[in-house]
Amino acid sequence: MGSGNGFARHLNIPIRPQKALELINHSEPICVDYGLANGRMFISTCGTGFDAVIADHFAGSNKRGFATYFQNIIHDVFSYTPQTYHLVGDGLDVTHKAFLITFANANQWGYEALIAPKASLQDGKMDIMLMSSHALLGSASLALRLFAGSIDDSHFMNTIRAKEVTLEREEAAPFHIDGDPVEMEKDIHIKIVPDGLHVLVEKRF
Repeated sequence: MGSGNGFARHLNIPIRPQKALELINHSEPICVDYGLANGRMFISTCGTGFDAVIADHFAGSNKRGFATYFQNIIHDVFSYTPQTYHLVGDGLDVTHKAFLITFANANQWGYEALIAPKASLQDGKMDIMLMSSHALLGSASLALRLFAGSIDDSHFMNTIRAKEVTLEREEAAPFHIDGDPVEMEKDIHIKIVPDGLHVLVEKRF
């Protein structure tokens, strides 16, 4: 029922409702992780920065779909000002000026936009994807890598894996949970809950 359906795509669950229902007849249950951001549940991604701004504008649009996302990106990308963030916890103490920070349990935002290609739903950790404040310089290559599943190889990206962190921001700013904008405090505690969900997926054998 979502727009991008990143969680379903990660698990190869059909996007069409009828096909997804048919999957139940030849499925098996697996345990997957989910996340909490200041107590709010997310299953795919959450984050702050440019992607959260786009999520906020997308929510106010009359239309859905990838084309609306793209229009919002083009409209806002050159006027957005990167912020400085501090990540602490789980052995981390990192300060980074970033275009965006995505906390990924699943591998994508949706629409096969693979922001965290190596993220696993079953490893008990999140992939924290930090996009450089200079990302506009490599915007074309980043866009190609995003859909090719190699964005984590770009020198404009840093990947950190952790079970639990606190994000400290300069000020309250847009934040999204699974692509939906939410009102959130300036500092956000984010953690992964291992094996917290049972999901039916296609039988492997």
